[in-house]
Amino acid sequence: MNLVISLPTILLSLLVLFSLWVVFQIKDIIITIFVAVLLSMALMPLINELTKRKIKRGIAAALVYAVFLALLILILSFGISPLVEQTTLFLSQLPKILDTILTHPFVEPVSKQIIESLTGQLSAASGSLVKITIDVFSSLFSLMTMVFISFYFSLEFESIQEKFLMLFPDTKIREKIKQVVLESEAKIGGWVRGEMILVLIIGVMTYVGLSLLRVNYALPLAVIAGILEIIPMIGPLISAVPAVLVGFAASPILGLGVVALFVLVQQFENTIVVPRVMKKAIGLDPILTMLTILVGGRLFGVMGALLSVPVTLVVIIVLKHFYYSRG
Repeated sequence: MNLVISLPTILLSLLVLFSLWVVFQIKDIIITIFVAVLLSMALMPLINELTKRKIKRGIAAALVYAVFLALLILILSFGISPLVEQTTLFLSQLPKILDTILTHPFVEPVSKQIIESLTGQLSAASGSLVKITIDVFSSLFSLMTMVFISFYFSLEFESIQEKFLMLFPDTKIREKIKQVVLESEAKIGGWVRGEMILVLIIGVMTYVGLSLLRVNYALPLAVIAGILEIIPMIGPLISAVPAVLVGFAASPILGLGVVALFVLVQQFENTIVVPRVMKKAIGLDPILTMLTILVGGRLFGVMGALLSVPVTLVVIIVLKHFYYSRG
């Protein structure tokens, strides 16, 4: 049987391949725009609240973004330098910390291999984290571009939405797409705000606890705990490993104290923080969230892991309005 491929099929395939190539070439720009949209969705409720109080949308958006930029500059001014300094010191002292742990008589050879493997991965991840942090925040132009795009999107959200909906002449389709846009804006905005709150709460709690226990490198360890909070279930467990190693390297009592601290933080998170913040924000199952983050990270790296949840939320909302609604 002869396989015949028509010319339109060939042209369409070439067009799809070319489009994928273009997307890959400008992936950094696409990610910047996507992050800007996420930031806009997170700040949108504040802008809408001010507009309800008879403040013009332009002035409301300017006020919200001015406060956001002021807080961002404040954090960068006082936080980045000690973070990089303590993280660099922590990584340089890591072999010594490991040697102290591994030479303990209660540590079995198998445990040594496990700890060495975990620490090797942690060192690479921590080094990458520092590099990513420095690369992102040292590029003032990229940061300001992202904020500008986000500000423009917040300012012209209704206008952009109307122009987008005009691309669909069918009234029913247009109404469904409008519902998808509005629900996506609410869900993704809730997710971004929820993650910000979680990262801040867990990071601050961990920093305060480690500081009270007088554990070295409290700031980078707390930052690691806050950032890994984005990964449900396994993130907090991974973040506890370096802190526990540092604690046990100083003394067994301090190590047990660090373990107790992370257990308390984890219990507080599971029983109070996450149910109140994330479940109400997005209603996404933790297992599904973890799987999407792992798949996104595997396929597209760090940014894929970070952006996997909002993409999944949009896909679920589209399926709900266009597929499941048919039944």
